[in-house]
Amino acid sequence: MANYYMAVGGQDYELRLTAKAQANLESKYGTTITGLLADAIDKAQIRAEMFKAALNWNGNANPITNGYDFCDALVDDGVAGQEAWAAIICDLNVASGIISAATRDEIMNRVRGVFENIGEDDEENPTTATD
Repeated sequence: MANYYMAVGGQDYELRLTAKAQANLESKYGTTITGLLADAIDKAQIRAEMFKAALNWNGNANPITNGYDFCDALVDDGVAGQEAWAAIICDLNVASGIISAATRDEIMNRVRGVFENIGEDDEENPTTATD
């Protein structure tokens, strides 16, 4: 397992999802760590819990160790949208040995695909109801 390094708010952070942290998250939410990865992209509570677990490994020197505060600091640094959250969460999971780089790339392609056509008019499938 490697640490995931990032700078947030001008401060350096080292994140890691240890085996114990992974098991604790799985137990708390009753699902697998890979299932939580998908949920963390979309759900603030799970995202904050995953970050909290990754910030609090033994020997950490992270300036923020609260997952919600860390999420807010990321937003203050310009992180916005599912694609940005997915990139950070996927990279953390690669560094922690949970998924491979190839799996990360596939997840990111799928996330991009979901939002690719937003805002385009679709005459065949209008979004408003008609009589």
